[in-house]
Amino acid sequence: MRVLPLLLLLAGCPTPDSMTPQERAEEEFRETESTVHGKIAGEFAGLLVAGDFEGAAAMLTPELRATESPESLSTAYDRMIAYGGGPADEVQPVTSLVDWPDRQRGDLGWVHVAISGLGFSEAVAVVVTEAGQIRSIEWGRP
Repeated sequence: MRVLPLLLLLAGCPTPDSMTPQERAEEEFRETESTVHGKIAGEFAGLLVAGDFEGAAAMLTPELRATESPESLSTAYDRMIAYGGGPADEVQPVTSLVDWPDRQRGDLGWVHVAISGLGFSEAVAVVVTEAGQIRSIEWGRP
C-alpha cells in the first residue's frame, strides 16, 4: 500500500489554511489577473493611469459612452488621485466576482483594480461585459 508516500507528499504542500495573509492576497491577485475580465479591467485602469482617456473611453459600452467622455473620465480620475503626491505608479487587479447582486445579462465579471502612487491608494471597480467592454465604473476605494 502506497498511502505513506502520498501522505508525506501532501504534508509538504501548502493549503489555503496554512498560507499567510500575504500569500492568500497574492494568490487572489494572480487569480484575478488571469481572468479575462481581470485582464480587461487592468487594461482599462492602465489606460487611465497613462492618461490615455480616449483609449479608456473606447473600452466603454455604447450606453456608458453616451454619458462618459474622455474628458469626464479624465476629470473623475484626476479628482480621485488629487490628494496624492504624484502620478500613479501601480495598477493591480485585486479581486473579482462572477456573481453579484447587480449582475445583468451579458456581464462577464466585476473587478476591483487598485491604483496607487506616492501618498495615495485608490481604485476603480468596473463591470466587464461578455463583449469585453466596460459597462459601469465606480471611482475610488470603498
